[in-house]
Amino acid sequence: MFTKNNRIVICGLGLAIVFILTAYIAVPIGQFGYVNVGDCAIFLFSTILPPSLSFLVGGIGSALADLHLGYTHYAIFTLFVKGIEAIIVSTCIHRFPTKVKLLSFILGAVFMVMGYYFSDAFLYGDYVVAFSGVGFNSMQGMVSFTIASILFPIFKKITYRVKEY
Repeated sequence: MFTKNNRIVICGLGLAIVFILTAYIAVPIGQFGYVNVGDCAIFLFSTILPPSLSFLVGGIGSALADLHLGYTHYAIFTLFVKGIEAIIVSTCIHRFPTKVKLLSFILGAVFMVMGYYFSDAFLYGDYVVAFSGVGFNSMQGMVSFTIASILFPIFKKITYRVKEY
């Protein structure tokens, strides 16, 4: 496992990468926010960090992107939706390390879609209107799942080398 200093650095790096991928590779979709690939970084960093630190990386990195892009009304929901998504991925990976990598990414993406559905329903006061965002959030989850699945072997090699130092 990583040393305490390495964990701090990796958390900071992960938070920054989540923020950048969320804020700068973002396609606005009207009132429902924007589509991004920040979940890809959340998935990858959750494979190497414990659940509590994964929550910080995913939740804070994504919430800061909401604030930066002017979606302040989503920031608190994003903190918890993305943070819990990261906890789900990290918990699955650390409890079943050899069997559930792809399944954990899928579970995280499904939670993200559901979390934003209920967030939209709360914000807009209508469950039918909130359903409009499900397709975009599903697309975001699938794209991030695909990218993370492709990058995972490379990411694991890089992090293994970091542990050696």
